Amino acid sequence: MDTITFIDPAVVGWIKDNVIFTKVYGKKKDGSRTAFTDSAGVRGFPTYILLQPDGTEIDRAVGFMPAAEFIETFNDYKNGKNTLGDYLSRREKEPTAEVNYQIANKYRWRGETESAESYFQEVIKIDPDDKDGFTVESAYALADMARRDYNYDLAIERYQSLIDNYPKSEYLMDFHIYQAICYKDAGMLQEAIDKFSEYIKLFPQSEDVEYAQGKIELLTEELQAKAKR
Repeated sequence: MDTITFIDPAVVGWIKDNVIFTKVYGKKKDGSRTAFTDSAGVRGFPTYILLQPDGTEIDRAVGFMPAAEFIETFNDYKNGKNTLGDYLSRREKEPTAEVNYQIANKYRWRGETESAESYFQEVIKIDPDDKDGFTVESAYALADMARRDYNYDLAIERYQSLIDNYPKSEYLMDFHIYQAICYKDAGMLQEAIDKFSEYIKLFPQSEDVEYAQGKIELLTEELQAKAKR
């Protein structure tokens, strides 16, 4: 963002005319989260939060955003459009899968896990066949939240459900690689090796094959070292 979006003349002009821009580092030098990151419920980097003068949050966005998208998104937020409050109001009239999905994502990136899970589950309940295209996204988000909360057993279970239920999903490679990562992070070394190996066999052309191979080597060394103790 710093080298692309935030130096774009249109974005620079919008920021100058509309907000007081402040950059806060979300992690310390040792990689740990800062107190602000935790208090603000930041769940991903980079996160952009639009606040009222009194500090009340209007809304936020997460991830890289091209200049045009950044300006459009935060113009909408300033005008009360596509905010959490806006979607909650819409839900009273049209409790569709899409509206529930948008609300769930709002809560997700605020770190309000229980609320996010509730709305994601509502999406799955409303549209189990994924006719509107938000059910797989919701199930994927539920797995991702469990992983980010270090609940690896639940995350592994949810990724497996995704693999079993949505074998034609465009995210299938992600389901497999993240499940392998969960096994690794949970300290289940042999299971992680097996899953990374399976990933390489299933997706030999993936750009993550080299990453998977590297993890297999490291995990094998770790497993052998444990066996010698």
